[in-house]
Order: sequence, then structure tokens, then C-alpha cells
Amino acid sequence: DEEAGNSRVEDFAVHLRMEGGSSAPATATDEGEVRGGRDAAAVWGNQQWPGGSLGRAFRPAVTRHAEAMVRAGHALHRALKASRLGLRDYAVGGNGIGNGNGNASLMRMLQYPPGATHGHMQAHTDYEAFTLIHQQSRGLQVLQDGEWRWAPVSHSAGQYILMAGDMLEFWTNGSVRALRHRVCNESRKEKRNSLVVFFAADDDTDASPVAPPEGEGEGRVGSYLAACAKAGVRPEEDQRLTQVLHLNARIQEAEALTA
Repeated sequence: DEEAGNSRVEDFAVHLRMEGGSSAPATATDEGEVRGGRDAAAVWGNQQWPGGSLGRAFRPAVTRHAEAMVRAGHALHRALKASRLGLRDYAVGGNGIGNGNGNASLMRMLQYPPGATHGHMQAHTDYEAFTLIHQQSRGLQVLQDGEWRWAPVSHSAGQYILMAGDMLEFWTNGSVRALRHRVCNESRKEKRNSLVVFFAADDDTDASPVAPPEGEGEGRVGSYLAACAKAGVRPEEDQRLTQVLHLNARIQEAEALTA
């Protein structure tokens, strides 16, 4: 759960099985399910499917939606490789999305309490490759041209907002920027519901830029080098920043800010 002041954001997270198989709540399992290289129970608590009549309706509905999101993630993955962003070869060597090497993709169902004054989630970029967001009411703000702007509300079940994450910025050498955003529920009376799907690359996927840098000459985008420094990775010594190392570093950074 994310906390802001005395308000609590209710959060139910489902670990997406990008390599196939059934999705399940993000919690400890016999197979040692992990999020960012850590025991998921340490991050999410011991989440379980709700019981009773609600659970009998909730579980199959969430499972079907999770499976649809897995298909959407793979479709976006293929579209990125076929685009002109220079990413055709970034999945070579067993990397990419859903190749069975461990993947931390999540679908989170979030409910924000009313009456936010300073935001329920502070400004940040997402740690993964890309994110899909469905919001029933206004609350997501994105930073565009130096100004915070309200993102559109999802008027139908199939309408999502697509946002680039850190990994996509790294791979494209800054041609695509991770979208900085924040969340605040402007309503003083109504709760805000949203569904957020984080599509991570497989844990061992190399985050190194694979597209030509912007402008003349060679180089690596500054955000990639900054991420390497936070994760203790030294590119000059041929060390690799991977998705899981970046996730761990960002999670630790966030925890330090809230400690």
C-alpha cells in the first residue's frame, strides 16, 4: 500500500505470468514468486483472493483481465521491435518480455481515498518498460512541456493510457522519455479507482541503450548512466544494468525517502 499523510491507498496486486500460465496475487508462493528480486510477501504482504460470494466473482474476472493484459503486453512488445526506434535486436540473447527468465510485471487495482491536497503519489517515472492505466475518474497528472496536466479519463472498459517507463528511455537512448507523473484525487467526497499494469522486461534484460543517441556523435543518455550509478553498476568496466538491478535500486530509493 502507498500512504500519504493519514490516508491509505488500497492496493491489490496480481503478478502477470508473461511467459504463460495462470496469474496469481503478488504474494509468497511455493515457487518463490518475486518482485524485483525480493520476496513478494515482503513488498505486498500476504495477499489472498477474497472469499465468499465476492471472491467467487472477483477471482475469475481478475484472472481473465490479467490474461488479456498479458496478450496486450506481448502485442506492445512486438510493436516496439517493429517500430523505427532501433529496438529490433534488444531481445537477442534471451532478453525481452516473457522468455522464462523471471519477470516482475504486475497488474495493480488501486483505490484512492477522497480529499487529496498534496497528492497520493508523488512525482516519479515507472521503473519498467511501459505502463497501461485505466482510470474511472480524474487523478493522473503528467508532466508535459514543464507543466502538470490532467490525463484523460477512461470512458470505456478498453480505453487505457500508455506511458513509457525507464527501460524504454534507456533502450532508445533518450529518443523516448519515461513519462513523469503523479496521482492526486481532487474529489473531497468520492474514492478514485484505477487499474495500472506495469510491463517489466525479464529480470536479466540488459538496460543498455541499443538505439543511436540523439544528435551527433556517440554516447549514452544521462538517465541511464545515473541509473547505473544508483545501482552500483560500472559500464566502463563492462558491467551491465539489468531490469532487476534497476528495480531493486529504485525500490530501495523509494523506501529511503519514506523511512
